[in-house]
Amino acid sequence: MRKSTPIDLTELIEPYPGQWVALTPDEKRVVGASPDLDKALKQAKAKGFSRPFIVKSPSYEMVGFLH
Repeated sequence: MRKSTPIDLTELIEPYPGQWVALTPDEKRVVGASPDLDKALKQAKAKGFSRPFIVKSPSYEMVGFLH
């Protein structure tokens, strides 16, 4: 079993609070973002990424609660 190293995506997803964020498979660029998962996926597919890495960015309220 391969060990995975955690990746800090904070800088990439912080501009998209409460949204689904589609990233390139190498997790280095945002290729779609929307509160609606289907829209984020469609944006990524329109840019040539049929299987993006998807993450849900926390909302500002949640971030404030965690601090």
